[in-house]
Amino acid sequence: MELERERTRLKSQLEELRQETDTQLKNHEETISLLVSEKTALTSQIHKLIEVETSMDSWSKFTPSTDPYLGANNAEESLGQEKTKNTDLESQCEKLHNQINLVTSKLELLQRGEKEMNERSREQVYTMFCIYSRVFLTSLKGASAAVGDCLSRRSA
Repeated sequence: MELERERTRLKSQLEELRQETDTQLKNHEETISLLVSEKTALTSQIHKLIEVETSMDSWSKFTPSTDPYLGANNAEESLGQEKTKNTDLESQCEKLHNQINLVTSKLELLQRGEKEMNERSREQVYTMFCIYSRVFLTSLKGASAAVGDCLSRRSA
């Protein structure tokens, strides 16, 4: 009877540990999924920023003398407009560089968080394995003792 209660208690503990492990694994998977989607979004933003930067580099190569349609009268006006555009583009480029740095920092932070989560998950799985093993061995010892008692009573 006592062996049966102990077995029931151990089964109950085992089931609770399994549920807790399942919950932790689900939370871990959701976190990893969130980190992966955030990483994807940040990578996409970086690619867009690189494209903008590349297009800005092509604008900086423009000079009024390479445009055959500019007349002598409006060359100065066009030059002023291009300088203004260039200044605006340089400002945008600086902002984009700042955003790239920010996105890169976020990405590195997320990657570190993902690595830490993976390490914690491994530790939790190892801990759960140790607990399950201990519960299993304890139940085996209890069963072995009960069988030994039973055999000693029989021979007596």
